[in-house]
Amino acid sequence: MGDALDRVKAALIAYGSEQHGNMWNCPCPSHTKGDEHKSLSVTEDDKGTGLYCHMGCTTEEITSAIGLKMADLFEDDMVVSKEVAQYNYCNGDGEILFAKVRYEPKGFSVRHPNGMGWENGLGGARRVLYHLPEVKRALALGETIYVVEGEKDADRLAREGYTACCNFDGAPKWRPDYTDMLAGAKNVVIIADRDEAGYTHAKGIKDALTGRVASVKIVQSAVDKPGADVSDHLDAGYKVADLFPIGNDVSKLYRAVNWAEAWKQTPEEVRWLKEPFLERGTVNALFGQPGVGKSLIALETAVEVVRDGGTAMYLDDENRVIDTVDRLRAFGCKPDELSRLKLYNFAGLPALDTTEGGSHLAALADANEPDLVIIDTTSRMVQGRENDADTFLQLYRCSLVPLKGRGITVLRLDHPGKDDSKGQRGSSAKSGDVDTIWALSRDNDTAFVLECQKSRSGHVIYGHMIFLTREANPLRHYWDMYPNVPKDRTESLIHQMERFDIPVKWGRDRVRTVLQEHNVHARNDILSAAIAHRKQRERMPVPVPVPIEGTEDSSWMDEEDKWWDK
Repeated sequence: MGDALDRVKAALIAYGSEQHGNMWNCPCPSHTKGDEHKSLSVTEDDKGTGLYCHMGCTTEEITSAIGLKMADLFEDDMVVSKEVAQYNYCNGDGEILFAKVRYEPKGFSVRHPNGMGWENGLGGARRVLYHLPEVKRALALGETIYVVEGEKDADRLAREGYTACCNFDGAPKWRPDYTDMLAGAKNVVIIADRDEAGYTHAKGIKDALTGRVASVKIVQSAVDKPGADVSDHLDAGYKVADLFPIGNDVSKLYRAVNWAEAWKQTPEEVRWLKEPFLERGTVNALFGQPGVGKSLIALETAVEVVRDGGTAMYLDDENRVIDTVDRLRAFGCKPDELSRLKLYNFAGLPALDTTEGGSHLAALADANEPDLVIIDTTSRMVQGRENDADTFLQLYRCSLVPLKGRGITVLRLDHPGKDDSKGQRGSSAKSGDVDTIWALSRDNDTAFVLECQKSRSGHVIYGHMIFLTREANPLRHYWDMYPNVPKDRTESLIHQMERFDIPVKWGRDRVRTVLQEHNVHARNDILSAAIAHRKQRERMPVPVPVPIEGTEDSSWMDEEDKWWDK
Protein backbone atom coordinates (compact mmCIF):
# COMPACT_ATOMS: atom_id res chain seq x y z
CA MET A 1 0.00 0.00 0.00
CA GLY A 2 1.46 3.40 -1.03
CA ASP A 3 1.74 6.61 0.94
CA ALA A 4 -1.07 8.23 -1.05
CA LEU A 5 -3.54 5.42 -0.35
CA ASP A 6 -2.62 5.49 3.34
CA ARG A 7 -3.44 9.19 3.44
CA VAL A 8 -6.78 8.73 1.65
CA LYS A 9 -7.82 5.80 3.84
CA ALA A 10 -6.94 7.65 7.05
CA ALA A 11 -8.82 10.75 5.87
CA LEU A 12 -11.97 8.78 4.98
CA ILE A 13 -11.96 7.02 8.35
CA ALA A 14 -11.34 10.31 10.21
CA TYR A 15 -14.20 11.93 8.29
CA GLY A 16 -16.52 9.13 9.42
CA SER A 17 -17.46 7.78 6.02
CA GLU A 18 -19.13 4.46 6.78
CA GLN A 19 -17.51 1.68 4.80
CA HIS A 20 -19.68 -0.54 2.56
CA GLY A 21 -18.02 -3.76 1.52
CA ASN A 22 -14.35 -3.23 0.79
CA MET A 23 -12.36 -0.04 1.06
CA TRP A 24 -12.33 0.62 -2.66
CA ASN A 25 -16.10 1.10 -3.00
CA CYS A 26 -17.50 3.35 -0.31
CA PRO A 27 -19.82 6.34 0.30
CA CYS A 28 -18.75 9.69 -1.13
CA PRO A 29 -18.16 12.27 1.63
CA SER A 30 -18.62 15.22 -0.74
CA HIS A 31 -22.29 15.20 -1.76
CA THR A 32 -23.71 13.51 1.35
CA LYS A 33 -22.48 11.96 4.56
CA GLY A 34 -25.29 9.41 4.46
CA ASP A 35 -24.47 8.11 0.99
CA GLU A 36 -26.01 4.64 0.80
CA HIS A 37 -25.18 3.97 -2.85
CA LYS A 38 -21.41 3.47 -2.54
CA SER A 39 -20.83 6.28 -5.05
CA LEU A 40 -17.11 6.74 -4.42
CA SER A 41 -14.59 4.48 -6.14
CA VAL A 42 -11.05 4.48 -4.76
CA THR A 43 -8.30 3.02 -6.92
CA GLU A 44 -4.53 2.74 -6.67
CA ASP A 45 -1.68 2.37 -9.15
CA ASP A 46 2.05 3.03 -9.07
CA LYS A 47 1.45 6.78 -9.51
CA GLY A 48 -0.99 7.35 -6.70
CA THR A 49 -4.64 7.10 -5.67
CA GLY A 50 -7.67 7.93 -7.81
CA LEU A 51 -11.02 9.20 -6.51
CA TYR A 52 -14.11 9.01 -8.72
CA CYS A 53 -17.68 9.85 -7.63
CA HIS A 54 -20.35 8.24 -9.80
CA MET A 55 -22.79 11.02 -8.78
CA GLY A 56 -20.55 13.66 -10.40
CA CYS A 57 -18.52 15.20 -7.55
CA THR A 58 -15.12 16.44 -8.71
CA THR A 59 -11.86 15.16 -7.32
CA GLU A 60 -11.22 18.60 -5.80
CA GLU A 61 -14.60 18.51 -3.99
CA ILE A 62 -13.89 15.05 -2.56
CA THR A 63 -10.39 15.88 -1.35
CA SER A 64 -11.63 19.14 0.19
CA ALA A 65 -14.42 17.32 2.04
CA ILE A 66 -11.94 14.98 3.74
CA GLY A 67 -9.30 17.64 4.42
CA LEU A 68 -6.79 16.67 1.74
CA LYS A 69 -5.11 18.49 -1.13
CA MET A 70 -4.81 17.23 -4.69
CA ALA A 71 -1.12 16.62 -4.09
CA ASP A 72 -2.01 14.14 -1.33
CA LEU A 73 -3.41 11.74 -3.95
CA PHE A 74 0.00 11.10 -5.46
CA GLU A 75 3.00 9.27 -4.17
CA ASP A 76 5.53 11.54 -2.55
CA ASP A 77 7.78 11.56 -5.62
CA MET A 78 4.98 12.31 -8.12
CA VAL A 79 3.71 15.65 -9.46
CA VAL A 80 0.11 16.87 -9.28
CA SER A 81 -2.02 15.90 -12.30
CA LYS A 82 -2.84 18.44 -15.04
CA GLU A 83 -5.99 18.90 -17.11
CA VAL A 84 -5.34 17.59 -20.62
CA ALA A 85 -8.78 17.26 -22.25
CA GLN A 86 -12.41 18.25 -21.91
CA TYR A 87 -15.12 16.08 -23.49
CA ASN A 88 -18.42 17.92 -24.00
CA TYR A 89 -21.63 15.89 -23.76
CA CYS A 90 -24.46 17.52 -25.75
CA ASN A 91 -28.14 16.94 -26.31
CA GLY A 92 -29.44 16.07 -29.76
CA ASP A 93 -29.40 19.75 -30.78
CA GLY A 94 -25.77 20.27 -29.85
CA GLU A 95 -26.35 22.13 -26.57
CA ILE A 96 -23.70 21.27 -23.94
CA LEU A 97 -25.23 19.46 -20.96
CA PHE A 98 -22.03 18.68 -19.06
CA ALA A 99 -18.37 17.90 -19.64
CA LYS A 100 -15.96 15.21 -18.49
CA VAL A 101 -12.46 16.47 -17.77
CA ARG A 102 -9.41 14.20 -18.14
CA TYR A 103 -6.21 14.68 -16.19
CA GLU A 104 -2.69 13.30 -16.45
CA PRO A 105 -1.67 11.29 -14.47
CA LYS A 106 -4.98 9.60 -15.20
CA GLY A 107 -8.00 11.02 -13.44
CA PHE A 108 -11.45 12.43 -14.28
CA SER A 109 -13.90 15.02 -12.98
CA VAL A 110 -17.26 16.37 -14.21
CA ARG A 111 -18.59 19.91 -14.59
CA HIS A 112 -21.58 21.62 -16.19
CA PRO A 113 -22.29 25.08 -17.69
CA ASN A 114 -24.39 27.51 -15.63
CA GLY A 115 -24.83 30.31 -18.16
CA MET A 116 -21.92 32.40 -16.89
CA GLY A 117 -19.23 29.77 -16.60
CA TRP A 118 -18.76 26.26 -15.30
CA GLU A 119 -19.77 24.60 -12.04
CA ASN A 120 -18.54 21.30 -10.66
CA GLY A 121 -20.67 18.17 -10.95
CA LEU A 122 -23.43 17.01 -13.31
CA GLY A 123 -25.85 19.62 -12.05
CA GLY A 124 -28.81 17.32 -12.65
CA ALA A 125 -28.03 16.99 -16.35
CA ARG A 126 -29.40 13.95 -18.17
CA ARG A 127 -26.73 11.38 -19.05
CA VAL A 128 -26.43 11.05 -22.82
CA LEU A 129 -24.15 9.32 -25.30
CA TYR A 130 -20.96 11.14 -26.25
CA HIS A 131 -21.35 12.59 -29.78
CA LEU A 132 -25.17 12.34 -29.59
CA PRO A 133 -25.81 14.92 -32.38
CA GLU A 134 -23.62 12.88 -34.74
CA VAL A 135 -25.44 9.70 -33.67
CA LYS A 136 -28.81 11.29 -34.55
CA ARG A 137 -27.50 12.28 -37.98
CA ALA A 138 -26.19 8.74 -38.63
CA LEU A 139 -29.53 7.28 -37.58
CA ALA A 140 -31.36 9.50 -40.07
CA LEU A 141 -28.97 8.53 -42.88
CA GLY A 142 -28.82 4.82 -42.00
CA GLU A 143 -25.03 4.96 -41.46
CA THR A 144 -22.99 2.61 -39.29
CA ILE A 145 -22.50 3.72 -35.68
CA TYR A 146 -19.47 2.57 -33.70
CA VAL A 147 -19.65 2.16 -29.91
CA VAL A 148 -16.32 2.36 -28.07
CA GLU A 149 -15.31 2.36 -24.41
CA GLY A 150 -14.03 5.95 -23.99
CA GLU A 151 -14.15 9.48 -25.34
CA LYS A 152 -10.55 9.39 -26.59
CA ASP A 153 -11.36 6.49 -28.92
CA ALA A 154 -14.64 8.10 -30.06
CA ASP A 155 -12.78 11.29 -31.01
CA ARG A 156 -10.09 9.29 -32.82
CA LEU A 157 -12.69 7.53 -34.98
CA ALA A 158 -14.46 10.85 -35.62
CA ARG A 159 -11.22 12.28 -37.00
CA GLU A 160 -11.09 9.28 -39.35
CA GLY A 161 -14.59 10.19 -40.63
CA TYR A 162 -16.69 7.66 -38.68
CA THR A 163 -19.62 8.16 -36.31
CA ALA A 164 -18.57 6.89 -32.89
CA CYS A 165 -20.00 7.22 -29.40
CA CYS A 166 -19.51 5.95 -25.86
CA ASN A 167 -21.39 6.11 -22.59
CA PHE A 168 -20.42 8.65 -19.92
CA ASP A 169 -20.33 6.11 -17.10
CA GLY A 170 -17.68 3.82 -18.61
CA ALA A 171 -17.62 0.03 -18.41
CA PRO A 172 -19.88 -1.67 -17.51
CA LYS A 173 -22.50 1.04 -16.79
CA TRP A 174 -24.68 0.89 -19.92
CA ARG A 175 -28.13 2.36 -19.24
CA PRO A 176 -31.53 1.75 -20.90
CA ASP A 177 -31.52 5.43 -22.00
CA TYR A 178 -28.43 4.76 -24.11
CA THR A 179 -30.21 1.86 -25.81
CA ASP A 180 -33.15 4.16 -26.59
CA MET A 181 -30.78 6.68 -28.21
CA LEU A 182 -29.51 4.00 -30.63
CA ALA A 183 -32.88 2.33 -31.24
CA GLY A 184 -33.68 1.90 -34.92
CA ALA A 185 -30.05 2.02 -36.09
CA LYS A 186 -29.33 0.09 -39.25
CA ASN A 187 -25.90 -1.17 -38.16
CA VAL A 188 -24.08 -0.87 -34.82
CA VAL A 189 -20.49 -2.07 -34.37
CA ILE A 190 -19.18 -2.39 -30.81
CA ILE A 191 -15.38 -2.20 -30.50
CA ALA A 192 -14.29 -4.10 -27.39
CA ASP A 193 -11.06 -3.37 -25.56
CA ARG A 194 -9.00 -6.57 -25.51
CA ASP A 195 -9.41 -7.46 -21.84
CA GLU A 196 -12.02 -9.15 -19.67
CA ALA A 197 -13.71 -5.89 -18.68
CA GLY A 198 -13.86 -4.80 -22.32
CA TYR A 199 -15.44 -8.06 -23.49
CA THR A 200 -17.98 -7.99 -20.64
CA HIS A 201 -18.89 -4.37 -21.40
CA ALA A 202 -19.28 -5.09 -25.13
CA LYS A 203 -21.42 -8.17 -24.53
CA GLY A 204 -23.72 -6.22 -22.20
CA ILE A 205 -24.24 -3.53 -24.83
CA LYS A 206 -24.92 -6.12 -27.53
CA ASP A 207 -27.49 -7.88 -25.33
CA ALA A 208 -29.21 -4.53 -24.67
CA LEU A 209 -29.29 -3.55 -28.37
CA THR A 210 -30.39 -6.92 -29.73
CA GLY A 211 -33.92 -6.50 -31.03
CA ARG A 212 -33.69 -2.68 -30.92
CA VAL A 213 -31.35 -2.24 -33.90
CA ALA A 214 -31.28 -4.01 -37.26
CA SER A 215 -27.73 -5.35 -36.89
CA VAL A 216 -25.21 -5.39 -34.06
CA LYS A 217 -21.81 -7.11 -33.77
CA ILE A 218 -18.67 -6.97 -31.65
CA VAL A 219 -15.16 -6.46 -33.04
CA GLN A 220 -11.75 -5.87 -31.47
CA SER A 221 -8.33 -4.47 -32.33
CA ALA A 222 -6.00 -6.53 -34.48
CA VAL A 223 -3.23 -5.58 -32.02
CA ASP A 224 -2.87 -8.71 -29.91
CA LYS A 225 -2.00 -7.27 -26.52
CA PRO A 226 -4.01 -6.98 -23.28
CA GLY A 227 -6.21 -3.89 -23.19
CA ALA A 228 -5.62 -2.91 -26.83
CA ASP A 229 -8.31 -0.49 -28.07
CA VAL A 230 -9.19 1.07 -31.41
CA SER A 231 -6.62 3.86 -30.92
CA ASP A 232 -3.89 1.23 -30.52
CA HIS A 233 -5.29 -0.45 -33.62
CA LEU A 234 -5.03 2.71 -35.75
CA ASP A 235 -1.65 3.68 -34.26
CA ALA A 236 -0.28 0.31 -35.42
CA GLY A 237 -1.18 1.16 -39.02
CA TYR A 238 -4.36 -0.89 -39.27
CA LYS A 239 -7.57 0.50 -40.77
CA VAL A 240 -11.09 0.34 -39.36
CA ALA A 241 -11.88 -2.37 -41.91
CA ASP A 242 -9.15 -4.48 -40.30
CA LEU A 243 -10.92 -4.71 -36.92
CA PHE A 244 -11.04 -8.35 -35.90
CA PRO A 245 -14.58 -9.81 -35.54
CA ILE A 246 -15.03 -11.15 -32.03
CA GLY A 247 -17.30 -13.78 -33.52
CA ASN A 248 -14.20 -15.56 -34.81
CA ASP A 249 -13.09 -16.03 -31.21
CA VAL A 250 -16.34 -16.02 -29.25
CA SER A 251 -14.67 -17.68 -26.26
CA LYS A 252 -13.21 -14.29 -25.30
CA LEU A 253 -16.69 -13.15 -24.30
CA TYR A 254 -16.86 -15.72 -21.53
CA ARG A 255 -14.75 -16.80 -18.58
CA ALA A 256 -14.53 -20.31 -17.20
CA VAL A 257 -14.65 -20.69 -13.43
CA ASN A 258 -11.28 -20.38 -11.72
CA TRP A 259 -11.53 -23.14 -9.14
CA ALA A 260 -8.90 -21.69 -6.82
CA GLU A 261 -10.85 -18.39 -6.68
CA ALA A 262 -14.17 -20.21 -6.38
CA TRP A 263 -12.92 -22.21 -3.38
CA LYS A 264 -11.82 -19.01 -1.63
CA GLN A 265 -15.08 -17.16 -2.39
CA THR A 266 -17.49 -19.96 -1.44
CA PRO A 267 -18.74 -19.47 2.14
CA GLU A 268 -18.26 -22.31 4.58
CA GLU A 269 -21.93 -22.23 5.54
CA VAL A 270 -25.26 -21.40 3.92
CA ARG A 271 -25.75 -17.64 3.57
CA TRP A 272 -29.33 -16.95 4.57
CA LEU A 273 -31.23 -13.73 4.02
CA LYS A 274 -34.02 -15.15 6.19
CA GLU A 275 -33.48 -18.71 7.43
CA PRO A 276 -34.84 -21.09 6.21
CA PHE A 277 -37.12 -19.07 3.93
CA LEU A 278 -34.75 -17.17 1.62
CA GLU A 279 -31.15 -18.05 0.80
CA ARG A 280 -28.94 -15.25 -0.51
CA GLY A 281 -28.47 -15.13 -4.28
CA THR A 282 -31.40 -17.41 -5.12
CA VAL A 283 -34.65 -17.05 -7.09
CA ASN A 284 -37.73 -17.95 -5.06
CA ALA A 285 -41.47 -18.20 -5.68
CA LEU A 286 -44.24 -17.57 -3.13
CA PHE A 287 -47.80 -18.35 -4.18
CA GLY A 288 -51.17 -18.51 -2.48
CA GLN A 289 -54.81 -17.67 -2.96
CA PRO A 290 -55.80 -13.98 -3.29
CA GLY A 291 -56.27 -12.40 0.14
CA VAL A 292 -54.11 -14.88 2.04
CA GLY A 293 -51.47 -12.23 2.77
CA LYS A 294 -48.58 -12.86 0.33
CA SER A 295 -47.88 -9.15 -0.14
CA LEU A 296 -48.04 -8.52 3.60
CA ILE A 297 -45.48 -11.23 4.37
CA ALA A 298 -43.24 -10.11 1.49
CA LEU A 299 -43.35 -6.49 2.73
CA GLU A 300 -42.58 -7.58 6.29
CA THR A 301 -39.59 -9.56 5.00
CA ALA A 302 -38.38 -6.47 3.11
CA VAL A 303 -38.67 -4.39 6.29
CA GLU A 304 -36.62 -6.98 8.21
CA VAL A 305 -33.90 -6.82 5.54
CA VAL A 306 -33.82 -3.02 5.83
CA ARG A 307 -33.76 -3.07 9.62
CA ASP A 308 -30.83 -5.48 9.44
CA GLY A 309 -28.89 -2.91 7.38
CA GLY A 310 -29.65 -4.30 3.92
CA THR A 311 -31.52 -2.90 0.91
CA ALA A 312 -34.80 -4.23 -0.50
CA MET A 313 -36.27 -3.29 -3.88
CA TYR A 314 -40.04 -3.86 -4.20
CA LEU A 315 -41.67 -3.80 -7.66
CA ASP A 316 -45.38 -3.51 -6.90
CA ASP A 317 -48.04 -3.64 -9.60
CA GLU A 318 -50.61 -4.97 -7.13
CA ASN A 319 -51.07 -2.49 -4.25
CA ARG A 320 -51.53 1.27 -4.00
CA VAL A 321 -48.90 3.36 -2.22
CA ILE A 322 -51.43 4.40 0.44
CA ASP A 323 -52.11 0.70 1.16
CA THR A 324 -48.40 0.05 1.56
CA VAL A 325 -48.03 3.06 3.87
CA ASP A 326 -50.90 1.73 6.02
CA ARG A 327 -49.15 -1.61 6.33
CA LEU A 328 -45.80 -0.04 7.15
CA ARG A 329 -47.42 2.07 9.85
CA ALA A 330 -49.01 -1.05 11.28
CA PHE A 331 -45.53 -2.64 11.37
CA GLY A 332 -44.42 0.31 13.50
CA CYS A 333 -42.21 1.77 10.74
CA LYS A 334 -41.20 5.42 10.44
CA PRO A 335 -40.30 7.19 7.16
CA ASP A 336 -36.74 7.92 8.28
CA GLU A 337 -35.92 4.20 8.62
CA LEU A 338 -37.11 3.28 5.12
CA SER A 339 -34.42 4.89 2.94
CA ARG A 340 -33.19 1.42 1.95
CA LEU A 341 -36.68 0.19 1.04
CA LYS A 342 -36.91 1.09 -2.66
CA LEU A 343 -40.57 0.86 -3.69
CA TYR A 344 -41.46 1.15 -7.39
CA ASN A 345 -45.25 1.35 -7.46
CA PHE A 346 -46.96 0.80 -10.83
CA ALA A 347 -43.70 2.08 -12.30
CA GLY A 348 -44.48 1.01 -15.86
CA LEU A 349 -41.35 -1.07 -16.47
CA PRO A 350 -41.22 -2.80 -19.86
CA ALA A 351 -42.38 -6.42 -19.64
CA LEU A 352 -39.82 -8.47 -17.71
CA ASP A 353 -39.97 -11.31 -20.24
CA THR A 354 -38.30 -9.01 -22.80
CA THR A 355 -34.71 -7.91 -23.28
CA GLU A 356 -35.72 -4.29 -22.73
CA GLY A 357 -37.49 -5.12 -19.46
CA GLY A 358 -34.47 -7.08 -18.27
CA SER A 359 -32.12 -4.18 -19.03
CA HIS A 360 -34.38 -1.74 -17.13
CA LEU A 361 -34.54 -4.08 -14.14
CA ALA A 362 -30.76 -4.52 -14.21
CA ALA A 363 -30.34 -0.73 -14.27
CA LEU A 364 -32.53 -0.39 -11.16
CA ALA A 365 -30.49 -3.13 -9.48
CA ASP A 366 -27.23 -1.35 -10.38
CA ALA A 367 -28.58 1.94 -8.99
CA ASN A 368 -29.91 0.49 -5.72
CA GLU A 369 -27.62 -2.52 -5.10
CA PRO A 370 -30.40 -4.46 -3.32
CA ASP A 371 -30.02 -7.59 -1.24
CA LEU A 372 -33.62 -8.55 -2.05
CA VAL A 373 -35.87 -7.87 -5.07
CA ILE A 374 -39.60 -8.59 -4.72
CA ILE A 375 -41.86 -8.84 -7.78
CA ASP A 376 -45.56 -8.44 -6.94
CA THR A 377 -47.27 -9.96 -8.89
CA THR A 378 -45.39 -11.87 -11.62
CA SER A 379 -48.32 -12.25 -13.99
CA ARG A 380 -48.79 -8.45 -14.12
CA MET A 381 -45.20 -7.84 -15.22
CA VAL A 382 -44.93 -10.11 -18.27
CA GLN A 383 -46.43 -9.67 -21.72
CA GLY A 384 -46.66 -13.35 -22.65
CA ARG A 385 -49.50 -15.70 -21.73
CA GLU A 386 -49.32 -17.45 -18.35
CA ASN A 387 -49.89 -20.84 -19.97
CA ASP A 388 -47.07 -20.32 -22.46
CA ALA A 389 -43.82 -21.93 -21.28
CA ASP A 390 -41.76 -19.48 -23.34
CA THR A 391 -43.11 -16.57 -21.26
CA PHE A 392 -41.31 -17.81 -18.17
CA LEU A 393 -38.25 -19.08 -19.97
CA GLN A 394 -37.83 -15.51 -21.27
CA LEU A 395 -38.59 -14.04 -17.83
CA TYR A 396 -35.73 -15.98 -16.28
CA ARG A 397 -33.35 -15.46 -19.20
CA CYS A 398 -33.96 -11.70 -19.55
CA SER A 399 -34.60 -10.57 -15.96
CA LEU A 400 -34.12 -13.06 -13.16
CA VAL A 401 -30.91 -14.84 -14.16
CA PRO A 402 -29.02 -11.51 -14.41
CA LEU A 403 -30.13 -10.66 -10.86
CA LYS A 404 -29.07 -14.09 -9.64
CA GLY A 405 -25.71 -13.60 -11.33
CA ARG A 406 -25.26 -10.43 -9.26
CA GLY A 407 -25.88 -12.40 -6.05
CA ILE A 408 -29.28 -10.76 -5.47
CA THR A 409 -32.08 -12.71 -3.80
CA VAL A 410 -35.35 -12.62 -5.76
CA LEU A 411 -38.83 -13.33 -4.39
CA ARG A 412 -41.64 -13.34 -6.93
CA LEU A 413 -45.27 -13.57 -5.86
CA ASP A 414 -47.92 -15.48 -7.76
CA HIS A 415 -51.35 -17.12 -7.58
CA PRO A 416 -52.22 -20.84 -7.62
CA GLY A 417 -54.47 -22.52 -10.14
CA LYS A 418 -57.95 -23.76 -9.37
CA ASP A 419 -56.42 -26.71 -7.53
CA ASP A 420 -53.95 -25.45 -4.89
CA SER A 421 -52.26 -28.83 -4.72
CA LYS A 422 -51.06 -28.49 -8.31
CA GLY A 423 -48.95 -25.45 -7.56
CA GLN A 424 -48.71 -22.08 -9.28
CA ARG A 425 -51.14 -20.95 -11.95
CA GLY A 426 -50.02 -21.23 -15.55
CA SER A 427 -47.24 -23.11 -17.31
CA SER A 428 -45.16 -25.67 -15.45
CA ALA A 429 -42.13 -23.71 -16.74
CA LYS A 430 -42.76 -21.32 -13.85
CA SER A 431 -41.21 -23.89 -11.55
CA GLY A 432 -38.28 -24.78 -13.78
CA ASP A 433 -35.69 -22.16 -12.88
CA VAL A 434 -36.58 -21.15 -9.33
CA ASP A 435 -34.50 -22.45 -6.43
CA THR A 436 -37.34 -22.74 -3.92
CA ILE A 437 -41.12 -22.64 -4.14
CA TRP A 438 -43.22 -21.79 -1.08
CA ALA A 439 -46.99 -22.27 -0.87
CA LEU A 440 -48.85 -20.01 1.59
CA SER A 441 -52.15 -21.17 3.06
CA ARG A 442 -54.43 -20.03 5.87
CA ASP A 443 -55.53 -22.15 8.83
CA ASN A 444 -57.65 -19.40 10.39
CA ASP A 445 -57.68 -15.61 10.75
CA THR A 446 -54.36 -15.54 12.62
CA ALA A 447 -52.62 -18.80 11.66
CA PHE A 448 -50.84 -19.48 8.36
CA VAL A 449 -48.56 -22.15 6.92
CA LEU A 450 -45.65 -21.87 4.48
CA GLU A 451 -44.83 -25.20 2.84
CA CYS A 452 -41.71 -25.79 0.75
CA GLN A 453 -42.73 -27.42 -2.54
CA LYS A 454 -39.30 -27.29 -4.20
CA SER A 455 -35.72 -26.95 -2.99
CA ARG A 456 -33.02 -27.06 -5.64
CA SER A 457 -30.07 -26.86 -3.24
CA GLY A 458 -31.50 -29.13 -0.56
CA HIS A 459 -30.72 -26.52 2.10
CA VAL A 460 -34.44 -26.56 2.81
CA ILE A 461 -36.08 -29.97 3.03
CA TYR A 462 -38.92 -30.58 0.57
CA GLY A 463 -42.18 -30.47 2.52
CA HIS A 464 -40.70 -28.37 5.34
CA MET A 465 -43.39 -26.26 6.98
CA ILE A 466 -43.14 -22.89 8.71
CA PHE A 467 -46.04 -21.86 10.94
CA LEU A 468 -46.88 -18.16 11.09
CA THR A 469 -49.00 -16.48 13.76
CA ARG A 470 -50.29 -12.99 12.96
CA GLU A 471 -50.18 -10.55 15.86
CA ALA A 472 -51.39 -6.96 16.21
CA ASN A 473 -50.21 -3.73 17.87
CA PRO A 474 -47.79 -3.68 16.16
CA LEU A 475 -48.79 -5.86 13.25
CA ARG A 476 -46.29 -8.70 12.74
CA HIS A 477 -45.93 -12.42 12.16
CA TYR A 478 -44.30 -14.79 14.58
CA TRP A 479 -42.40 -17.37 12.50
CA ASP A 480 -42.12 -20.84 13.99
CA MET A 481 -39.35 -21.98 11.65
CA TYR A 482 -38.78 -25.45 13.09
CA PRO A 483 -42.08 -26.50 14.69
CA ASN A 484 -41.08 -30.16 15.19
CA VAL A 485 -37.93 -29.42 17.22
CA PRO A 486 -38.16 -29.97 21.01
CA LYS A 487 -38.52 -26.55 22.65
CA ASP A 488 -36.62 -27.52 25.79
CA ARG A 489 -33.53 -28.55 23.77
CA THR A 490 -33.77 -25.35 21.72
CA GLU A 491 -33.90 -23.20 24.86
CA SER A 492 -30.91 -25.05 26.28
CA LEU A 493 -28.82 -24.32 23.20
CA ILE A 494 -29.85 -20.66 23.20
CA HIS A 495 -28.69 -20.45 26.81
CA GLN A 496 -25.32 -21.96 25.86
CA MET A 497 -24.88 -19.55 22.93
CA GLU A 498 -25.52 -16.58 25.20
CA ARG A 499 -23.27 -18.04 27.87
CA PHE A 500 -20.33 -18.22 25.45
CA ASP A 501 -21.09 -14.78 23.90
CA ILE A 502 -21.74 -16.18 20.42
CA PRO A 503 -22.93 -13.34 18.12
CA VAL A 504 -26.59 -13.54 17.15
CA LYS A 505 -25.82 -13.16 13.43
CA TRP A 506 -23.48 -16.15 13.23
CA GLY A 507 -24.49 -19.11 11.08
CA ARG A 508 -24.77 -22.75 12.04
CA ASP A 509 -21.23 -23.90 11.23
CA ARG A 510 -19.51 -21.11 13.17
CA VAL A 511 -21.83 -21.59 16.14
CA ARG A 512 -21.24 -25.35 16.12
CA THR A 513 -17.46 -24.85 16.15
CA VAL A 514 -17.61 -22.72 19.31
CA LEU A 515 -20.09 -25.00 21.05
CA GLN A 516 -17.99 -28.08 20.30
CA GLU A 517 -14.97 -26.33 21.80
CA HIS A 518 -17.02 -26.28 25.02
CA ASN A 519 -18.17 -29.90 24.55
CA VAL A 520 -21.72 -28.92 23.57
CA HIS A 521 -23.17 -30.98 20.69
CA ALA A 522 -26.50 -30.87 18.83
CA ARG A 523 -28.20 -32.20 15.70
CA ASN A 524 -28.34 -29.86 12.69
CA ASP A 525 -32.09 -29.30 12.86
CA ILE A 526 -32.06 -28.50 16.58
CA LEU A 527 -29.08 -26.16 16.24
CA SER A 528 -30.68 -24.39 13.26
CA ALA A 529 -33.92 -23.97 15.20
CA ALA A 530 -32.11 -22.49 18.19
CA ILE A 531 -30.22 -20.02 16.00
CA ALA A 532 -33.42 -19.00 14.16
CA HIS A 533 -35.40 -18.52 17.39
CA ARG A 534 -32.59 -16.47 18.88
CA LYS A 535 -32.47 -14.18 15.84
CA GLN A 536 -36.22 -13.75 15.93
CA ARG A 537 -36.13 -12.78 19.60
CA GLU A 538 -33.52 -10.15 18.73
CA ARG A 539 -35.90 -8.62 16.17
CA MET A 540 -39.04 -9.06 18.32
CA PRO A 541 -38.17 -8.37 21.97
CA VAL A 542 -41.83 -8.10 22.95
CA PRO A 543 -43.21 -11.52 24.02
CA VAL A 544 -45.87 -13.00 21.77
CA PRO A 545 -49.20 -12.58 23.60
CA VAL A 546 -51.16 -15.74 24.32
CA PRO A 547 -54.86 -14.89 24.80
CA ILE A 548 -56.87 -16.73 27.41
CA GLU A 549 -59.36 -19.04 25.78
CA GLY A 550 -62.73 -17.41 25.37
CA THR A 551 -61.49 -13.87 26.06
CA GLU A 552 -59.72 -12.97 22.84
CA ASP A 553 -60.99 -9.82 21.16
CA SER A 554 -60.93 -10.34 17.40
CA SER A 555 -63.22 -7.45 16.51
CA TRP A 556 -60.26 -5.63 14.92
CA MET A 557 -60.05 -8.47 12.41
CA ASP A 558 -63.61 -8.14 11.09
CA GLU A 559 -63.79 -8.94 7.39
CA GLU A 560 -64.22 -5.30 6.36
CA ASP A 561 -61.12 -4.23 8.31
CA LYS A 562 -58.66 -6.83 7.02
CA TRP A 563 -57.12 -4.38 4.55
CA TRP A 564 -53.84 -6.30 4.31
CA ASP A 565 -55.59 -9.25 2.69
CA LYS A 566 -56.99 -7.19 -0.16
